[in-house]
Amino acid sequence: MRGTSDDSVGVYWSPPNKSGEPVRVITSDTNALFSAGHLLWRSGTTLLSRPFNAGGLSGEERPVVDSVGSNKSGRIFASASASGVLAYAGPTPAAQLIWFDRSGKAEGPGEEVDATDMRLSPDGRRVATTRANGVFRDIWIAETGRPAASRLTTAQGRHSFPVWSPDGKWVAYSSGRGLVRREAAGGGAEQRLLSPAFEQSVSSDSALWPHDWSGDGRFLIFHALAKGTRRDLWLLEFTAEGTPLPPRLFASSPFDEHFARFAPGTNPKWVAYMSDETGRSEVYVRSFPEPNVKRQISTGGGAYPVWNRDGTAIYYVIGNKVMSVTLRMGTDSLEPSAAREALGGVALDSDGLGAPFAVSPDGRILARVARDPGPGAIEVVINWPGLRGAGQ
Repeated sequence: MRGTSDDSVGVYWSPPNKSGEPVRVITSDTNALFSAGHLLWRSGTTLLSRPFNAGGLSGEERPVVDSVGSNKSGRIFASASASGVLAYAGPTPAAQLIWFDRSGKAEGPGEEVDATDMRLSPDGRRVATTRANGVFRDIWIAETGRPAASRLTTAQGRHSFPVWSPDGKWVAYSSGRGLVRREAAGGGAEQRLLSPAFEQSVSSDSALWPHDWSGDGRFLIFHALAKGTRRDLWLLEFTAEGTPLPPRLFASSPFDEHFARFAPGTNPKWVAYMSDETGRSEVYVRSFPEPNVKRQISTGGGAYPVWNRDGTAIYYVIGNKVMSVTLRMGTDSLEPSAAREALGGVALDSDGLGAPFAVSPDGRILARVARDPGPGAIEVVINWPGLRGAGQ
């Protein structure tokens, strides 16, 4: 179990036959395993152990093995039995950020980077990403084509899902302190966008993620993990002076609605988003500002929709591929074409949340491309407690 606020990240335990809130036993951004009377978890790339029983942790923390990998959601590449058999695999190679031209051809070898939640600025000259910092996360901004990046978030915490304002002045993002914004240049203080009362009314764990800013700057669309439903889409409207107003609900159901994007332009008529109402993730479009018309875009699964510059096409992800559909627009309707692969079968690094690609104003695509991990050997240790006294 992992908390979402800055001071609650870790592995939690509910003591048997006791009521009350779970107790955090270790601070970690990955899951933990229980084996041979010990708790196993990862710090850096080292698997650690410590004796654990109904009374909680005891004894000393000891290393078990080095070079254990995990995915970007924090699940370690390891499994352990009650008798002390351990199987694990090492970290996967860092992905590469590669530019593709409008025909889907790679423009160069790319830059190695361990980053997620990639978003291009409205002019396409800067890219904001989320990068790990131990158990915490930070927002970084770089000029496209240059390896150097500057950190936007400086306070310790879990910051993620950066979203640019249409004028490129602001970046909104998710924080353990709620939904916030900060000047993209790095000046000024972090500004909270939602009241604590609203956050508590819709979410028990502050899972508030921004998705997109409308082209006229009036609306920020975000999702909240709502009590009684699941992820719902909300609209935060701003006054002409930039002051946020109380948010209003845009789309809600017993299913997830999230990762929404406004159609481009200063007067958007549509919002694309992903939902699992069919039992798997698919891409949908709803009319805006009133969500009266709904159209399913993908048919074989789909996630993380992104519009092209003029709103005539939508890109999305299936597995580790980027797909695209063109749209035939009517007055109050749209019709998608058959989907096609946009990058010629290039495999994305889609391990993690957020779109693993971004579409620039000139139609090029910046994608996080997976590198060949090699044979992918799995190491097996028959009696891990005997390794270097790990179980003592």
